[in-house]
Amino acid sequence: MPMKTKKSKLTDTTRALLTLSAFLILAILLLGLVLVRQSNEAIKKMIDARLLDITLTAADMIDGDVYQKITKEDENTSEYRKIYDTLRHFQDNMALEYIYCVDKQQDGTYTFSIDPAEDPGEYGTPVKTTDALVNAFNGTADVDDLPYEDAWGKFYSAYSPIRNSKNEVVGVVAVDFSAEYYDQQLQKNLRVIVLGLFCCFLIGAVIIVFYSFKVRHREELERMNARAGKMINAMAADYWSVYYVDIDRDKGVCYSAHAKLYDGLKVGESFRFLETFTDYANRYVTDEYREGFLNFISTDTIRENLKDEPIIAYRYLVKRNGQESYEMLRMAGVRRPEDRDDRVVHAVGIGFTDVDKEIRETLEQRQALVDALGIAEEANKAKTNFLSNMSHEIRTPMNAIIGFDRLALEEENLSPQLKEYLKNIGNSAEHLLGIINDILDMSRIESGQMTIRNEEFSLTNLISTISTMISNQCNEKNITFICNPDKSLGEYYIGDDMRLREIIINILSNSVKYTDEGGQIEFEIKKTAAFGLKETILFTMRDNGIGMDKDYLPRLFDAFTQENLSHINKYGSTGLGMAITKNLVDIMNGRIDVESEKGKGTVMYVTLTFERSVHRDDIEVTEQTAGEKETFSDFEFAGRKVLVAEDMDINARILMKALEQKGIVTERAENGQRALELFEVSGMYYYDAVLMDMRMPVMDGLTATRAIRNLDRDDAKAVPIIALTANAFEDDVERSLQAGLDAHLSKPLELPVLFETMQKLISKYDSEVRR
Repeated sequence: MPMKTKKSKLTDTTRALLTLSAFLILAILLLGLVLVRQSNEAIKKMIDARLLDITLTAADMIDGDVYQKITKEDENTSEYRKIYDTLRHFQDNMALEYIYCVDKQQDGTYTFSIDPAEDPGEYGTPVKTTDALVNAFNGTADVDDLPYEDAWGKFYSAYSPIRNSKNEVVGVVAVDFSAEYYDQQLQKNLRVIVLGLFCCFLIGAVIIVFYSFKVRHREELERMNARAGKMINAMAADYWSVYYVDIDRDKGVCYSAHAKLYDGLKVGESFRFLETFTDYANRYVTDEYREGFLNFISTDTIRENLKDEPIIAYRYLVKRNGQESYEMLRMAGVRRPEDRDDRVVHAVGIGFTDVDKEIRETLEQRQALVDALGIAEEANKAKTNFLSNMSHEIRTPMNAIIGFDRLALEEENLSPQLKEYLKNIGNSAEHLLGIINDILDMSRIESGQMTIRNEEFSLTNLISTISTMISNQCNEKNITFICNPDKSLGEYYIGDDMRLREIIINILSNSVKYTDEGGQIEFEIKKTAAFGLKETILFTMRDNGIGMDKDYLPRLFDAFTQENLSHINKYGSTGLGMAITKNLVDIMNGRIDVESEKGKGTVMYVTLTFERSVHRDDIEVTEQTAGEKETFSDFEFAGRKVLVAEDMDINARILMKALEQKGIVTERAENGQRALELFEVSGMYYYDAVLMDMRMPVMDGLTATRAIRNLDRDDAKAVPIIALTANAFEDDVERSLQAGLDAHLSKPLELPVLFETMQKLISKYDSEVRR
């Protein structure tokens, strides 16, 4: 009986080992088939990648513009030899059997062109056509999937396109490798795989014992239970499911089952971590969150994120039984990072929880914010449109008032009293226009519509223009004006000269306004720092005017504030000038400081940084400026023909009167459509310029300008077209320039600016187009 019992026990052990061995043999055979297939593909990909790298590099080294001009007759030219030597260099250094160039003929066939081989394909002889070759001529580098056979043998080939400067494919570089070499590599690889699998089988057969495996599994489970105890107890009570995972071994145990997964893991069930969680992602996690989920559960990501953090989480959307809901996956290291000797996470506790309600509430709040933002943006657009319309509606009558006032002042035999009335009308209109401009500027700043340009400008010219303007204002009040620019300043800088001019003029104009007769104003400009092409410039404006109380200085840059209401009556002020100036300085990343004492005067410092422009020499600037001045002196307006497109009769009469006083011949179009018609029937180069109002019935100025520019005649493309508009916003200027206008002037028109602009554009038109 004992012997029988022992024999029965040995039989059971043998049967188990035989069963396990058979399983191992089958598994290894299947593994071998998979490895052979994958390794064969890997070898092919490796060879393909190497050949593609060679052909791509060779194709990049060939000048496509030169290559496309080479013919069979150019075989002895330097251009041919250069490409030949390039291919030869690759053949010698890369141990290539064949590398050559291929041309595509008009009949769709492919032929050899340049071949440095010892037995080359003769120029113009046919090349075997393959799908990869066709792909290369279509612009995509490719390698043959199947071998082909020709007079030189049996090969696989890689092809890369040669491109010219227009990015057109003008030829192909081809590299051949022997199919025999590929077969040898596969056989060698097969031998290695078979030997490796055989060794694996021997090792597995020796170390596997069925009963010891069962014991080890039980011990391992107990050990994992002990290590995970504290972690599981610490997990939140409302988690759907909780798991312990040994990420070193990619093994996990379920401690709390997922209530909504009928086919999920059961309590106490072991599983492969990555395989199980990846399957969960593929089955339930929605497309937009799946990649993030898979990245979150990767071993490297877990270790990296838990290196210094005790808990990490990922929120995602699942679709289960036709219903979508949000879940959260949380992970925590079994031990805190500082308690690990190697600072590496080896095991984690994982919990799933439902966060659908919280996420949807957050999304609703976010959507409410988005909706509110949309409403605010629409309101901002409405405000901008209102300001634009208001600007147009106010500036249009202002243009008539100022225009008629200037024309009236030029009349002869006016009484002194009438002249004084007219001057007061003009001054009041200019003052009102200044208020309008200040309000519009402040509105643009508050709504974020104010933009800063980065364009080259002449600092010397800007200082000269400002000095001339302020000097004239000072002369009228018998005030001494001193301008002192530092000689170390550059000529040209990159920045927004229009905004810089506005800042300085605002400050200096205030100095003129608040300095009494006999006073003095100083304007000093100097460089204070430089780094590379960046230069910091300090603009100092000093006066000995009425000054300000020190208690008022903190409120100087607030909108609609004045120190004393009596100043409004005596000097005139909107209370916006300094607020606008401060905002402009801030937008330009600068700084403004002020020192003032009541009764003694004020000093303002504006510090701004610009990039110095060095693309042209200053001796060149001098000559150019002198040439330009000489060309202003030679210009004559008399006899010039100008088309005036203006729908309002009163504005048209004022403008045409001013032009005619210069001897200019004018014609009027009451809308954009009429302006287009008059230009179409005029002779070539008939008009010297077009003054185009933007807002007109039938056809607006932008549309009319585009239509003129699109006419099939040379003068239509180049004739100066100047926008005249009551809108002064930056986007209005941009739209004008994009439509083909050469300049953008705001109403009410400054006649000196208008004539200066016309002179510049017509002179350029004469010299460059109508020579």
